[in-house]
Amino acid sequence: MKNVDALKNKAWFTYKARIMAHERLMFLNKASQYLLIWYSLITVISSIVMIRFPMIFGSNGDILLTCISLFVLVLSLVVSNRDYRGREIEMRKNYLELQNLYRELEFKNEIPIDEFSKVDDRYQLIIAKGENHTEFDDLTFRVKNSTTRKPAWHEFIFYYVVKTAVWLFLIAFIITPLIIIFGMYSI
Repeated sequence: MKNVDALKNKAWFTYKARIMAHERLMFLNKASQYLLIWYSLITVISSIVMIRFPMIFGSNGDILLTCISLFVLVLSLVVSNRDYRGREIEMRKNYLELQNLYRELEFKNEIPIDEFSKVDDRYQLIIAKGENHTEFDDLTFRVKNSTTRKPAWHEFIFYYVVKTAVWLFLIAFIITPLIIIFGMYSI
């Protein structure tokens, strides 16, 4: 007989970290889609306004809108190549498989050695099926939940610095086209 506590912990923490990875990918998918819509909307509205008022953005307004249009095109290609939605779906499938494995082991303390080997192989196959979660996904879970693997004080600081930077970056991405367009505005 072999004790399964270490395997249960490994499966549980991987499962929880993959949930955080799924949530991260879902956020990136939605944020990138909304940003593309936002940039496209600004470009279309600005183009329509320029038809009626050709000099509203100055003598280089047409160049500005062409550059923004090219930026939106490149951004849409980058977003589609990152395949956040597909990766999100695969991550969800993976964490559900890990959840099933954990539930099978949850109330067991010991299992025969040959069964342990099969379960460990199954765990390895599950985690090999898809991309791995990041260390930050693991940290996110540990910061948000009380676990046996408590984050150190510097990990808490790192977590909140990264989260703040992500939100500031997103806000900057939202307001930058407005700043550029209104900066070019002339009567």
